[in-house]
Amino acid sequence: MAYTPLGAPLGVLPDSLTFTITDPFGSDLPTLRIEYTKHGRRFPLLETKPEVAVEWWDEPAGEWREPLNARFHVVKRSWNSKDDGAQARTYEAVHVGWLGRKARVWTGENMNSDGKRQFNAANAGTIVGTIFDDAQGRGWGPGLSRTFTATHDSAGQPWADEVTLAFEPSADLHSVIAAVVEQGMADVAWDGRALHLYNADTTLGRDLTTGDAPVWVRHNDGVTSAPEQGSIEDLVTFVRLVGDAGATWDVDNPGADTTYGRLEGYATQSGVTDEGTAALLIEQELAAGADERVQFTREFHTASATVVPWRNYRPGDWVWVDREDEDGVLVRERSRVVQISLTADAEGVSGHTTLGTRLDDLLARLARRTASVTGGATPGGAGGSPSPVSPTIPDGPDSRVPADAAGLTASSDAYTDVYGFAQARVVLDWADVTTDTEGVLLAVRGYEVWTRVGSGEWSQVTTTVASDVALSPLPTGQAREYRVRAVSDSYVAGGWSNVRAVTTAKDTTPPPAPSKPILTSRMGVVTATWNGSPAMPADFARVVIEVSSNMGLTWRAVGEVTERTGGSVPITGLPYDTAVMARARAYDRVGNVSTSETTLLSKVDRIVGGDLELNSVKANNLAAGAVDGMVVTGATVRTAETGQRVVLDTEGLRAFPASGSARTTISAATGRLTAVDAEVSGTVTAGTPTGYRVVVSEDTTYGGAVVGFYQAASKTGTITSWQGGGVRMAGMQRTIIGADADGTGTTAMWLDVTSSAGGYEANVRSRTGILLQTGNGHRVKVSGGLEATDLRVLVGGVQRQVLMPVFAKRYSTADQRTTSGGDYAIVTLNGAVDQQGIGWEAGYFFRIQHPGVYLCQGSVVWERNTRNRRAIRFVGPAGAFAEVGVPSTALDANGATHTITTTQRFNAGDWLYMDAFQNAAQDLSLLSGVANTWVAITKIGE
Repeated sequence: MAYTPLGAPLGVLPDSLTFTITDPFGSDLPTLRIEYTKHGRRFPLLETKPEVAVEWWDEPAGEWREPLNARFHVVKRSWNSKDDGAQARTYEAVHVGWLGRKARVWTGENMNSDGKRQFNAANAGTIVGTIFDDAQGRGWGPGLSRTFTATHDSAGQPWADEVTLAFEPSADLHSVIAAVVEQGMADVAWDGRALHLYNADTTLGRDLTTGDAPVWVRHNDGVTSAPEQGSIEDLVTFVRLVGDAGATWDVDNPGADTTYGRLEGYATQSGVTDEGTAALLIEQELAAGADERVQFTREFHTASATVVPWRNYRPGDWVWVDREDEDGVLVRERSRVVQISLTADAEGVSGHTTLGTRLDDLLARLARRTASVTGGATPGGAGGSPSPVSPTIPDGPDSRVPADAAGLTASSDAYTDVYGFAQARVVLDWADVTTDTEGVLLAVRGYEVWTRVGSGEWSQVTTTVASDVALSPLPTGQAREYRVRAVSDSYVAGGWSNVRAVTTAKDTTPPPAPSKPILTSRMGVVTATWNGSPAMPADFARVVIEVSSNMGLTWRAVGEVTERTGGSVPITGLPYDTAVMARARAYDRVGNVSTSETTLLSKVDRIVGGDLELNSVKANNLAAGAVDGMVVTGATVRTAETGQRVVLDTEGLRAFPASGSARTTISAATGRLTAVDAEVSGTVTAGTPTGYRVVVSEDTTYGGAVVGFYQAASKTGTITSWQGGGVRMAGMQRTIIGADADGTGTTAMWLDVTSSAGGYEANVRSRTGILLQTGNGHRVKVSGGLEATDLRVLVGGVQRQVLMPVFAKRYSTADQRTTSGGDYAIVTLNGAVDQQGIGWEAGYFFRIQHPGVYLCQGSVVWERNTRNRRAIRFVGPAGAFAEVGVPSTALDANGATHTITTTQRFNAGDWLYMDAFQNAAQDLSLLSGVANTWVAITKIGE
């Protein structure tokens, strides 16, 4: 897309032969190269040196989008006047940020005595924003804008860091932006013509390796080539650093490759006097020289790739990338996108992504941490010793007072000393003092630096001739305050600077991820081996091996390796023939833990023949818990060789007394239990678990034991022990009640049968007399209760059932019962509905079945004292029905058959009421008020 420079759009440039855009992460500027045919549409636009934007097609959104850092100005063109006829021209464009090289710091507010632009205790937004706005005020950059303020970055977050810097008026805006980026204060990007600044490693350092859809650059996803290059040219095993005043530090590189013996490194750095800064500089040398340096890129074609730049990732992001491990197996590695390059031509869009390792990122961060002390963050000469001055010195001692020190800033970072322990350093920076309190030039001998811990007493910690200083070693995580003042050549002290509070940093940098553990399995024991790669830092503590038997859902630690050269951990207690995963995680001395890569072992091998010799493993060879959770096959387990013992072998389980044969046996062949003098507690079942069976259990109601007889799921009979030694039998063909036949027991009960006039009489007796009596006089007598005679149910004129009005339990609801009297119910002795579930139901528990059953209207089917309700309900599956008829005259006492003259149909769920005052819609009104009327069920069907 072409634009008027810093103006409106002109239109798309559709006929480029090819173009390539390269976008690096950091302060370096992107580039664009275009080849365009002279015969292409809108070719003349390119001849005007326009502004050009590169855009990509967002398929889901259905629109073209301009990514970050994709706006350029055409500044060069070239061509060959004698070509193949296409008359193609090449245009080179620089990023819009190049305009920053044409905006100078210039002069303005806050000029110090050295003629530099001074920024005291300022953040990146204040420094860059001030120079940006001043330049635009002078007419520079119309159409450019910025999205950050002096208090917040472009994402709306407060600025995190402050520095004191001074810039020469000749310095340009781009170098100022580069200074704050290299200091680690900010990350930079352009969105079109808008300048964005963010706190470092935040918005422009997205971690895309986490979440539900991590970004993964895979070998089989459109990657056409994966070139990698390794070099050991920087390898060192020993480093010497020389700082100011001859200060020297010698450090071994504990993780370096020693194949070539001692490889020495030597570095000098002015401005270094403290251990902390020296340790950081040495750490850079050691990290760079510990192992092979690798650079790698991934080339791709977007037609076959699903993960591509701009759509899925951008420079600065962290992504997963396929790489080969030591065994040539592809593993994923967390890497940072350092640069992307895209080319569009007749074959589509291709390109390559340059990726950085964790080592590259570490070295970049170390460089930023040391920049402020070594001069890398002081463009224009700020931060060094003051320039020579020629003050007018009065006769005699110069008693003038230096001006107050200003712009004090403080920052802290952590480092690891040569012994592997975490320490902290504090870096202080302030503006040069070059005048006295009246503004007259004054020679300053140096500066006093004072500190206190918390709110304690102030004490001088050091003096320095420079306007910055690094202090170390200091305890980590400690709250401190600092102040400084200038001292003149006449030893006159100036006023104090502002007080700056800082909490010394803690070590939060984890060790590098260990290489994947190597797993082997033999005789049921898995061994995990870490080979000592990569080289571990000085604060290395251990590598912990963890395993998972459920494909990584849960992990447990099984051992650790404390030698930095590597080691092995045996893993026991894993089930045979199961897959197991293992991972190694490195810890440093303060507990920081690395990431990890996992190894999968397909199965845990069993112990097989030949692995063990006969009697080679005895109890004293096994550690406690060594076989917990293990499966042992084909062995004999016994508690003793002779005497009282339990033996488990191929015959089964056998228990032996002190002498003689086994008393209890469970046969392995049949599963049969044979026991002599066995005692069994709990519930005992004989027969099949759910079929025909007898179950002996505890009687929780009456005490004692219950013997239940079952046919499939239904209980057909019960024998229950009673208090007083009696036995109760229910559901059986015959019933025996009582254990004390002489009647002397307080709860003794018995059944006797005696002859009487015309038949037999059966009595249930207790010590107090007859409780229940039946006889051939068509009656049942309940002692102390209700006696009813000649209540019969007839089928075809033949007596089939006897109905007994008895005291019944009251039902206040369907599931709630009481034992108080007052409610009555009919009880039948021989059943409920038929096998198809069809019949009549009274109340909540009474049922009558089969056609031909007569019910007397005078019989009480269901009665409650408060409502006098009489009803029965027809039950059955959907479609079941019954026809109910009423004889024309009363039935005589002998039960003679009568002709049915009126019938009514009842469906499943319908109620038959016996009283006229009930619901009229369901009332069989012809029954009401007719004494001694019988109801005949004439037909049941479905």
